[in-house]
Amino acid sequence: MTSAAGFIIFRQLVGRPIQYLLLQTSYGEHHWTPPKGHLDAGESPLQAAERETKEEAGLTRNDFECYEKFEEKTTYNVKGKPKDVYYYLARLRNPEQSISLSDEHQALSWSSLQEACDLMDITSMFDRICASNVVIASQQRDEPDFTQEQKYHILQQLYSTNPATFIYRFGSLLTDDDLQRYFDPNADYIRQIATPQRHKQRANRRYTYMQQLVANGSYFSDEAMKERSPLLYEQMIGRYEINDTNKQLVTRTANGPLADFYMEHLEAINHQERVEEEFQKEERARREEDSESEEDEDDNECSNAQRELYRKEFLAIQKEKFLNGEDSNIDYASIDNNENLDDMKIRERDEEEGYFDDEDSYTYGDDER
Repeated sequence: MTSAAGFIIFRQLVGRPIQYLLLQTSYGEHHWTPPKGHLDAGESPLQAAERETKEEAGLTRNDFECYEKFEEKTTYNVKGKPKDVYYYLARLRNPEQSISLSDEHQALSWSSLQEACDLMDITSMFDRICASNVVIASQQRDEPDFTQEQKYHILQQLYSTNPATFIYRFGSLLTDDDLQRYFDPNADYIRQIATPQRHKQRANRRYTYMQQLVANGSYFSDEAMKERSPLLYEQMIGRYEINDTNKQLVTRTANGPLADFYMEHLEAINHQERVEEEFQKEERARREEDSESEEDEDDNECSNAQRELYRKEFLAIQKEKFLNGEDSNIDYASIDNNENLDDMKIRERDEEEGYFDDEDSYTYGDDER
């Protein structure tokens, strides 16, 4: 396992919010990070953080106040191997002090907390553009294809210098979250791209993906929906289930590990107790209202129909939540930007409607259709 360390350095200018120092690498994907680097042999994380900050930003320990009690450790994989990174908090003593970049970095930014988060996350937007078939920049016929590093550099330069052109060229690949986080929401170019056509396309793709999930059968199964919305499930379905359902639950749990068996068995028992209690209440109410067996049979038939109605209503609610983007375990960005989910007939119809929305109203005869 490799290790690295660095400082999260902030400054406070008079009359301005706190700003954090980020450096943009001059290699690879040109990502933004605080000053940090690998631990040398025999170094502690704090010693490595001090050395790397001096090498990358030209700041020594005398230039900032270190809060050593603040230590944040994060672990992630690099080329399939785990890497530990230690961060310490530090305040720049002179907020006007200049930063000296090393050859490893090409730009710096003093950013608010939200701006810093946006800068570090923006590479995901560039990744999506590079992974598509869109032309990043024009090339001569005999020129070799751009490398990933060159594509990132072109995108970064265009995004920084001319966001309107960036939107014009790559807007169809951006998510609503991209538009809100990385661009000025009041700019004219944002209002132009946020069209009803874009929302139609997103809705159509989510609907197509949902239909695939329905066909698969697992995501919208009773068990999966119960896990996502347990309270609503109990109110609309669970309270009306009869003993056969609970027997199936107990049988299924016997196939899992011992711990799972005990937990799920207890859950099944609790569920069965609630069902039996509700069933007894219904029985008492039925005896008080009707004493004839034929009427009892009619009540049972009505109850079964009501159960099915509740089940359909519960499923409709779950589908609506999915389409509205409310399922936290779904990557909506990958769905909204997946052209393979486009239904060509729907797409052609929507494009035609969008075209004629700008035209004068005209009634077509049968010969023109």
